[in-house]
Amino acid sequence: LNTMDDHTLKISDLCLKKYEELSKNGKPEVGKQWTALAGVVKQGTIIYLNCDIPDGGTYEVVAIGSGTTCLGESQMRPDGLILHDSHAEVIARRSFIRYLYHEIKSTWNSTSSTIFNKLIDGKCCLKPGISFHFYTSNTPCGDATIFPVTVNQTTPVNQTHPVNGTTTVNQTTPVNQTHPVNQTQPANQTTPVNQTTPVNQTHPVNQTHPVNQTHFVNQMKINQNKHKLPIPDTVAAKKLCPDIQLGANNSHYDVNRTGAKCLAGEPQDLHVIGSNFHCVGCLRTKPGRGEATASMSCSDKILRWNITGWQGGLVSTLVSTPVYMRSIVVGGMADIQALRRAFYGRMDLNSLDFLHHTRYHLHLPIIQRTDSKFKFYKSSLDRNELKPNGSALSWCKVPCNGLEVAAKSGFRLGTVKKHEGKPRSSTFISRWNLFRMFKEVMEVIPDCELKSDFQALEVKSYRNCKLLAKDYFNTWSDVKDKVLGNWATHSGELDLFT
Repeated sequence: LNTMDDHTLKISDLCLKKYEELSKNGKPEVGKQWTALAGVVKQGTIIYLNCDIPDGGTYEVVAIGSGTTCLGESQMRPDGLILHDSHAEVIARRSFIRYLYHEIKSTWNSTSSTIFNKLIDGKCCLKPGISFHFYTSNTPCGDATIFPVTVNQTTPVNQTHPVNGTTTVNQTTPVNQTHPVNQTQPANQTTPVNQTTPVNQTHPVNQTHPVNQTHFVNQMKINQNKHKLPIPDTVAAKKLCPDIQLGANNSHYDVNRTGAKCLAGEPQDLHVIGSNFHCVGCLRTKPGRGEATASMSCSDKILRWNITGWQGGLVSTLVSTPVYMRSIVVGGMADIQALRRAFYGRMDLNSLDFLHHTRYHLHLPIIQRTDSKFKFYKSSLDRNELKPNGSALSWCKVPCNGLEVAAKSGFRLGTVKKHEGKPRSSTFISRWNLFRMFKEVMEVIPDCELKSDFQALEVKSYRNCKLLAKDYFNTWSDVKDKVLGNWATHSGELDLFT
């Protein structure tokens, strides 16, 4: 692949093709229902003389998720058997975690793993040349969906004409800038310039204070081979892009709406007609017309994963470094500036200095948009004609039972009432089953500090095992205390299952 356009098109088309190959069970009815799709693509790059050769790499879909539903607070269960959040991005990420467990177990079983090598401390490390990319057919709910649009139109302001099916918007890095595919330089080694906005400060979309347009970039070595993935860049935390200011001063501009609610303690939306309908940069819960949910929006969850890694707490005990996404590709009506703001740009790096002493950092994935269209995508024109599909589809690259479907209830599709609450009713990506996979891995890893700590637990509950990931949860606790103070947390009783 020679350009970013080729790369982006490859990621999106592979996910769309994989979804088409899966059975129709759980998929929407054509012309009647809609859903969202997300997926994770593995890229394997051949290494010669410590140089990445991207044209020799291979791309393979390893996880897929679709879904649009989320349970209300009263429907949450303490046994870990159901899926509380079935948005496509969350389902795909949970499917990816299941894939990682399988690969880790295969590594220690001496069978084979396409992505991991063994380390002497009982952990695994990614093989040289392995990276992952995330695709979603819709803009993730929450902050990323707030962007200026022209009145009576559905085109974001920050959108240019597509090239080879993709759109690059406000790209400040030269398109022929080069760097290694497997860039792992921590984003916390960069120095933001004139970044003075406090991290907990948000602004109405039409606020007209001066905007700092200085961008910072990751410090990366330049690869001598030709590889045109651009260096990611970001705007200063929680400051507004010029196009949003333009919208505030022009009656022809409005702002795209989200149903995601601002959390208590965050600045609240003004809900007035026009471009200051929403605040930007706020933490939000997922949208929905039914019972209120305690689940954070997908924009906020992706922000978290870009700090703590996409592998989760339990898997973090089994790998040497966090697993981050190299790029995020978004379909549908999407705005690059809003995506960057939501996924990392609203964070003040000065407030994340404490991450220097951990293995975590604010990762800046390359953000790209694609015009490859998902078959069941819901546009604004379809809003009153299509109904959401209540099922959630999960697939990952494992030898057995890779595909399954969850019902709107969060149980496996087809579960009869009398079997609800039993392990057989639970999907393979439920917390209960992913925890079971963690315990299976504990049986095959060699003697090490983690295994000793696990065996020493009197009660091997989900909560107690999560506490084994000390650095992960200490880091996340610090992030919440110092930066994301209004983040919604669920009851600790939901983690007591064994």
